[in-house]
Order: sequence, then C-alpha cells, then structure tokens
Amino acid sequence: MIVRELSDGGFEVTSERVVSATAMQAALEAHPWDLVISDYTIPGFGGAAALALYRQKDLDIPFIIVSGVVGEALAVEMVKSGAHNYVMKDQLSRLVSAVRQELRAAQERRVRKQSEATAAYISSMVESCDYAIIGTTLDGTVVSWNTGADHLFGYTAAEIVGHSGAVLVPAYRPEDLSEILQRIAGGGPVESCETALRRTTGACFAGCFCD
Repeated sequence: MIVRELSDGGFEVTSERVVSATAMQAALEAHPWDLVISDYTIPGFGGAAALALYRQKDLDIPFIIVSGVVGEALAVEMVKSGAHNYVMKDQLSRLVSAVRQELRAAQERRVRKQSEATAAYISSMVESCDYAIIGTTLDGTVVSWNTGADHLFGYTAAEIVGHSGAVLVPAYRPEDLSEILQRIAGGGPVESCETALRRTTGACFAGCFCD
C-alpha cells in the first residue's frame, strides 16, 4: 500500500521489507537507501526498536513513521527521539508530500555539511599559510588574520581582529587602503598593487593589496 502510494505520487520505488532487527541491519548495510519508512507495531520488532537501530547507524536519511495505531502524542515522541516525520494510515495521502519534504531536507543537510567541510578545509589552508592573509570589511575592520600575518606584522589575531586595518598602513601613505576599499565597494576590479605596510615596531616594508 505504501509502495503503491509513492509510485502513484511519481516516485520510482525500490524497496525491501524487513520484520526483524537482523533483517534491518543487513538491509542497511547492503544498500545506500534514501529513506526508512517504519510501521510502529510489528510483532517482535516495533517502530521504537527500528528507530533505535537506525540511530546506531548514524544515518542522515529520513526515518518516517507510518502507523494506524500510534496516537498523535506518541508519534510526536518518536519524532523527538529521532524520527523525522509521521503519517497516520488513515491519512496516507500525506505520505508523498512528507517524503518529498524530508528528502529535500536531507539533501539540504548534506549540502550544508559539504559546504561547512569545504569552508573548514579552506580556512585551515589559509591559517597554515606562510604568507600573510588578512580579511577586512569595506570600512577596513580586520575580520580574519592568519599565522602568516602574525609573523609578518607582529600582531596576534586577538590584538588586531575587530580593529581598523589602517594601523598597518604607514602615515605617509594613508590613502592606499581607503582607495582600494572604495573601489571594491563600487564594484570595480582591483588588481594586485604594491604599497608600503607597517609592523608593530614601526618598521615599514614593501607589500601588496589583492582583491
């Protein structure tokens, strides 16, 4: 009945029916499933046990309860315990929309995790780079500062982040930073340009700004 409902709703369904913890374990290990749909009351193996096994696997796929006996309050408790959604058998027409919703949410979670992993990887590369890499807002406030910048300028991230990057610009070239930030704010291209920069000691050295 569930497979027919999903097929009628436009899904191409490949399914495996399990009625024991052993069978569910084997099924989860054998295939990369898109979701789990579980009844609540199965002789010898109920929805709570299936949910517990699912959680042990640490899967990030939807787990949806479909039952005709579980009440609304108990279904909500199952969701609090880790299920993603529930559908009553007398409202099975909700199943297709519930599955679409949870599959979309699972995809969004995967994309977000991948983006976070990529950002963390790039951040680690920037942090460990020997070159000074500094990020500022359009008003010149320093928002990121790597170890290369520590070594080059003599400031630590704790000392400089949140403060104006103008402290890095010699007094005799105050316009360099402001001009570049204005150009970026206006949407114009900014090519690498040579300038002078200042260490904590006051000593100046040749450097460059890059967009």
